[in-house]
Amino acid sequence: MAIDKGTATRWLIRLLKLAIVVAILYGLSGTFSRAYDDLQKHEWSIHWRWVVAAGVFFVVGCLPCGFYWWLVLRRLGQPVSLWVAMRAYLVGHVGKYAPGKGMVILIRTGLLSGHYRDIPAAVVAVFFETLTLTGAACLVATIALPLAFALSGLPVWVAAGMSLAFAASTTPSLVALLLRWIPVASLRAASHDLAARVRALPLQTILLGWALGVLAWCAFSLSLWCVVRGLTSASEAPLSEFPFYCGATSIAFVAGFLSFLPGGAVAREGALIQLLSTRYDVGTAVVAALLLRLVWVVAEVGQSAMLYFVPVPGPRPSDYSSLRGE
Repeated sequence: MAIDKGTATRWLIRLLKLAIVVAILYGLSGTFSRAYDDLQKHEWSIHWRWVVAAGVFFVVGCLPCGFYWWLVLRRLGQPVSLWVAMRAYLVGHVGKYAPGKGMVILIRTGLLSGHYRDIPAAVVAVFFETLTLTGAACLVATIALPLAFALSGLPVWVAAGMSLAFAASTTPSLVALLLRWIPVASLRAASHDLAARVRALPLQTILLGWALGVLAWCAFSLSLWCVVRGLTSASEAPLSEFPFYCGATSIAFVAGFLSFLPGGAVAREGALIQLLSTRYDVGTAVVAALLLRLVWVVAEVGQSAMLYFVPVPGPRPSDYSSLRGE
């Protein structure tokens, strides 16, 4: 019996979705297993209300990043509502636990299906958000290194240089230039049109993205502080040392990002343990780093599971009016 093309396409999409789910679950299982096994090797006592607060601060930190992604989408002419974009952004977080860096893009653009005019614009928005968040981490680290770790010279210059590199990579004119160099002939015309829209991105939008990125890192740093506070006492983890937690969180994230491992596994924990060990004993540093990973994974999986099954409204015809200059 012959199978029509439409049916075959639908089954292919279903199999692709299944493969994505399996890849994510495989990556998460490894993350959970390693963290749990390492936690079993240490004696520890946890005040769970602080752990819950750490999860809340992590989710709060994700919101400015999702807002910036939505804003870039709108500036690029994509008729996406804030709720639809935020849902796609938050659910897409679990994609980083699958091997490779492209799963996040697949999930977010897939959940926006029907709400945008062209996929490349959605992909470009993902890169703007990701590079801006990472650049903001480098900026926070540049400020925190001398304040919290009394470091100067090469470490600070490296962090500052990376911050400038990420700032340059999110310059609309540079991104537009790179889009014009796409070697695939069939995509060249579309990329030239997208390049024009990217070049028209207002400077205020880029600067707002960096401000939102710094705000996100403040929330993520509070998440780390809550974890340490849950393992120690108020005198051992005073909030007055907030720059220390900002530096530790941001530097560890950059280490994980540059490792290209799924979710920054191992690299992020290794860097965080070394940084926390400058203030706390090694046991506390190890448990805090592993517990922070567990808290963030649980928060990401929990929000993704809840939001994925929440229905979203379909695009309205009025959404496809001209969005330039909004």
